[in-house]
Amino acid sequence: MSPTKIRNNVIKLSELSTKQPNYYFIQGYLMGLGVLPQMLPPSEWQPDLFGDINLQKESEIKYLESLMALYNQSMDKVIQNELKMPTKCSLSKQDYRDSLKPNMPLPSYCKGVLQALKNINKRMLDTGQKQALNNLSSVLKAFSNEKAATKEFGEFAQFNAQEYKRNYVYFMADAIFELRFSNDLTLSDEDEAEFNNSFLDEEPNELDELDELLELVLADTELKALEPIQMLLDIMESGLITKQFIKDNTGHFWACTKPALI
Repeated sequence: MSPTKIRNNVIKLSELSTKQPNYYFIQGYLMGLGVLPQMLPPSEWQPDLFGDINLQKESEIKYLESLMALYNQSMDKVIQNELKMPTKCSLSKQDYRDSLKPNMPLPSYCKGVLQALKNINKRMLDTGQKQALNNLSSVLKAFSNEKAATKEFGEFAQFNAQEYKRNYVYFMADAIFELRFSNDLTLSDEDEAEFNNSFLDEEPNELDELDELLELVLADTELKALEPIQMLLDIMESGLITKQFIKDNTGHFWACTKPALI
């Protein structure tokens, strides 16, 4: 069954339900099920996601089949470490608030994951599992609506929003490891770090931070665009332009003026 056919059938199924969640909420919910310590049977999560479903024709059974196909795809993504949000759940680089309006893909997806995580009995979790779950939940809640984002991101909100979005995959991977595998595996710190890193395409580094900051400055012509400059200078002074760097490169114009581009 093609992805388009699955999507269309799942949307039709939602329209026949009492809760009628949108497609991105459904995608988020199904991915959230992959974080649960124990597998939840469809008889439990389908009513939580859709409420009552009124199938009136035998031909509509194919909608349920498409839902289960989407569920299986989500579980495969968990197993294969493909934890990124859908492409449509992007974050505006000009103003993150544009991406958090009601029913937009990003907040819908995050709310779906959060709804699935409510199936976790926190009293059964150990300290490490609770911390991993809280870290993931804080990121998801921050992108659930504009009010929550404003409270969470604070000063330099646009930069912080980009950082949260980039770190989502790490927190998702950590939560999956802690809740699903930590009690079954005895791993060294090095092994656990390698496991977590396998969920990421690329580790964040100072050059990534510089790129994010430069994008913010160049994309905005208002005075507020000057706010990230101090952060840019702090990063350069603390991590790139060290005393040893100055000593080694004094007199070499390009080395001193373009460290981030070398």
